[in-house]
Amino acid sequence: MKLRSISLTNIRRFAGQTATLDGIGDGITVLAEPNEFGKSTFFDALHALFFERHRSKAAAVKSLQPHSGATPEVAVEVDTKDGRFRLEKRWLGRASARVLDASGRIVAQDDEAEAWIDRLIDGGLSGPSGLLWVRQGLLGLEPEGSSAAERNERESLLATRRGLLSSVAGEIDMMTGGRRMDAVLARSAAELDRLATTQLRPKAGGEWHRAQAEVKA
Repeated sequence: MKLRSISLTNIRRFAGQTATLDGIGDGITVLAEPNEFGKSTFFDALHALFFERHRSKAAAVKSLQPHSGATPEVAVEVDTKDGRFRLEKRWLGRASARVLDASGRIVAQDDEAEAWIDRLIDGGLSGPSGLLWVRQGLLGLEPEGSSAAERNERESLLATRRGLLSSVAGEIDMMTGGRRMDAVLARSAAELDRLATTQLRPKAGGEWHRAQAEVKA
């Protein structure tokens, strides 16, 4: 899955308006803006779309609602192996969830849409996506609350995340020890030597040096 755009309507400071981040390309995307610009709002809304049910009234969902009491909505466009899709969710009041294909045809709605999204992210928070999803200021992703159901879900997710972390730790140990690591370091050193001098400056005739010359020209 590749995220291509995010649109928020009636989310926190964006009450009565729609804010969109689009043109998201491949690779790593960094959103850099001053404090209070709305970076965390976009991230929290994205988290809610993928991990909160459209009928949920949890604190994470209620925190998205603006002071005016309007209905919060989030939509994203994603590329998958089956093409481009638009995922939409609306909470509180007129709750709904929809998945649409590139032509605008509704592929799934409400509970079927939730199941479609779960398959897309491979099991929600209990799958690999839950391990990779890190929210600002939080140490975990487990649901809040003190009810028996919430405690059971929290314990289940914690156990799953520990298992995932153990698997990742094992892979890291394999990578950072022995001949495999030596080979990686040797290859990295060779690539660096091709580009830079021992003082880490562009090597004459190298790709880095030519790139600098093109920029200056």
